[in-house]
Amino acid sequence: MNQFLETFLCLTYEVYDLLLHVIGQARMKMPSEISLSIFWLVTSYYIRFDEKRDQEKLKIINNQIVQMGKELIYEGAIYLNDLTIVSYGCNLLKLVYHNARHERTDKNTDIQKHFTDKVLSTYNYFKEELNIRTDADLKNALEVLAVFEKDLDSWGVSMPPFPAHLSKLVL
Repeated sequence: MNQFLETFLCLTYEVYDLLLHVIGQARMKMPSEISLSIFWLVTSYYIRFDEKRDQEKLKIINNQIVQMGKELIYEGAIYLNDLTIVSYGCNLLKLVYHNARHERTDKNTDIQKHFTDKVLSTYNYFKEELNIRTDADLKNALEVLAVFEKDLDSWGVSMPPFPAHLSKLVL
């Protein structure tokens, strides 16, 4: 692996680590605009699955993204009641899923299967977690999750089309 790519992987790891710290402060009333900035930074530094890249570092970086997505969904749904934050968390999961599903190569199929399964299990976790709670506000968060989960196999990582009642709350 060349020196530039090695440096970029290290920089990406550090940026994502910083973003995880920022998300960890979300309960301090993080504005939803911050979740857009986090999504933008993640996509700016994102490294696709590729046979030529260090697979272990790619695994670590994609685990960071999944963790960011989970934390945004959790904080947005449970603590902040902010569907915009939930949707950007779902979009991070979609980024990992989309690239793992559509960028298959012979060398890293196991890693890619790992991440498609991990994203799907994350959705299952949140469906169970949010259904257990009695908060009426979580119904909309569950709907946002369902819209994103249904849209996972679409081409691209843009926001999916939302039903009218959710569009007003998310966008």
